Amino acid sequence: MSAFDLEAKNYDGAFSDTLIGVYQRRLVWELIEKNFNEKSGRVLEINAGTGKDAVFLKLKGFDVTATDGSRQMVAEMEGNGVHAIQWDLNDPLPEVLHGKYDLIFSNFSGLNCISANRLKELELIFNNLLNPGGKMILIVFGTRCIWEWNYMFWTGRWSSVFRRHRNQTVATVSEQPLDIWYHSITEISNAFKSHFKLTSKNPIAFFVPPSYVNKANLFPSFLSVLYSLDRKFLHFSKLSSFADHTFLVFEQR
Repeated sequence: MSAFDLEAKNYDGAFSDTLIGVYQRRLVWELIEKNFNEKSGRVLEINAGTGKDAVFLKLKGFDVTATDGSRQMVAEMEGNGVHAIQWDLNDPLPEVLHGKYDLIFSNFSGLNCISANRLKELELIFNNLLNPGGKMILIVFGTRCIWEWNYMFWTGRWSSVFRRHRNQTVATVSEQPLDIWYHSITEISNAFKSHFKLTSKNPIAFFVPPSYVNKANLFPSFLSVLYSLDRKFLHFSKLSSFADHTFLVFEQR
C-alpha cells in the first residue's frame, strides 16, 4: 500500500475536505443513521483512510476499531484519536481483530482494492467477526457512473469512458500504480450470498460529481444544488449503479 502511504498527508486536502468530498460523505452519514440506528455497539471499519468516518461514529457513541493497509493512514487515524490497526485486506486477519462486532463498515471504495476472489474469501472472515444479527455497510464504486461517462467523453479521455465496465484497471495514486476492481452489485451479492443477504442499495453522488472533477469545487452554489438533488433522490435504488458510489447494506442470513 505504498501509494496510500505517500497519499496519507494529502488525502483530506485532496478529497475529504473539498466540497465534493464533504457532500459525498454527508450522504453516506445520512444513510448510516438510517440503517444503523443503534445507540451503542462495536464497529469495525475497513480501509478507513484518515479516520473521518471513524470519528463520526465515535461521536455517535460507538466503540470503533478502524483498519487500513497503509501504515501512514493508520498513523493519521491515531493522530485523530482513532483506535487503528494496520491490515491489508489481502493478508490474514490480525490476531488483535479477532472479536465480535455489530457492524462492519467500508466507505468510498475500500473493497475496490481487492479482487473478486479475495472478496469471496473475506465473506467467511466477516461473518465470523459479526455478532448474530450484525450488519455490513459497504460503499463501492458505481459501475455505470453517468458523470464519468460524460466527463471522460467531453475531456477526450475516450479510452476511460467505460473503464468501470472492466473487471480490473490500474489507477495512479501519488504517481504509484494501484490495481482497482469494479465489482457490480450482483458480483458483491454473489460473493457474500452464503452468509449475507443484500437488504438495500442507494446511490451516493448521482448528481454531485466524482472527486477528480475538482474544478467543480470552485462553484459552491452549483455543488450545493447538486447535493440537494442527491438528497432528494437518495432512496431511488434504481440509480445505485449509475452514481459515483453505491451504498450497500447486508444482513446475516
